Amino acid sequence: MHRTNRSLRLLTVVLLLAAVWGTACSTKSGSHTAGPRLSPSIAPGSLPTTSTATAAGLRSAIVPAGLTAPRSRTTGAAIGSDLYVMGGLDAAGAPSADVFKVPVSGAQLGKVTLAGHLSTPTSRAAAVAYGSGILVFGGAGGAGSAPLDLVQLFDPATGATTVAGHLPHPRTDLVALAVGNEMIVTAGWDGQALAPDILATADGASFHNVGSLATPVRSPAATVVGTTVYLFGGVLSGADYAGLFASAAQSYNITTGLSKAVGTLPIPLAHGRAAVLGDQVYVIGGWTPTGPSSAIQRFDVRTGAFTPSGRLPGPVAGPATATIGTALYLAGGMGAQPLADIEIVSAAALSSR
Repeated sequence: MHRTNRSLRLLTVVLLLAAVWGTACSTKSGSHTAGPRLSPSIAPGSLPTTSTATAAGLRSAIVPAGLTAPRSRTTGAAIGSDLYVMGGLDAAGAPSADVFKVPVSGAQLGKVTLAGHLSTPTSRAAAVAYGSGILVFGGAGGAGSAPLDLVQLFDPATGATTVAGHLPHPRTDLVALAVGNEMIVTAGWDGQALAPDILATADGASFHNVGSLATPVRSPAATVVGTTVYLFGGVLSGADYAGLFASAAQSYNITTGLSKAVGTLPIPLAHGRAAVLGDQVYVIGGWTPTGPSSAIQRFDVRTGAFTPSGRLPGPVAGPATATIGTALYLAGGMGAQPLADIEIVSAAALSSR
């Protein structure tokens, strides 16, 4: 019976990866997060060891080779088929300048290496792929540290980081997303109050104000659909993991400049992650008033409704994430303790609903 169950788990994982590959071959990826498609030739030792079938055809798994050290309050972005995990807090709560490279295709899948360092140890920042590099906006040092106004540019080719510019004001617990030819920077804490302003930049050096959030928050989940930025939950006041959390879903449209509330989460949430997988928006993981969450919620942009769509293999809040092909990769984050896990959520079997 033990051998049979093990064989069934392995078969499930193989089918998951095959489905991810098959769908990736027929899906065009965005210019900022996409790269080479997932390779069908994955070394047997690199197969995920835990696979979970979720609602609506979603699949999730844990890759056995995690980060070389736990990282919470981290951020990430993808260059080609590599996820880069930028800074964060180590297991002792100290800020880190380390940048980890996590390949997600071919024989290198899961072989995590130290790719370089940020110019200053940084946690609670936001990262966006920018050309062949990665811009890291704001953030802070350790707990209680003042927010930073730095915009750091990491070069994966050399492992070096330079200062690309400065935010108009220091900001931590923020989000940054590529929208068209610009990057939107919003949400967060400026050291005195929640930051309501929405900033746009084309290069990380020059910024202009394009609007205000309907509800200022810090540490929300965020993603982009077309020209609309969606934010989910966030911290309204109090401590990072024990404060007052928001349950609002809100949007900002870069064409109209309109910010508005568009829905209500089933439970208040902060430190979650959001992504577009297939043609659906998902809110994944995060921290609720009862602790870290493994829940996956599908958000309907037309009605504002949320639908339970499965669970991650384990709860996680605030990991580094990037969408590559048809899969979302989550690295590090906070569960019952700081994590080194790498989780994958695939939309390989998703269809329009």
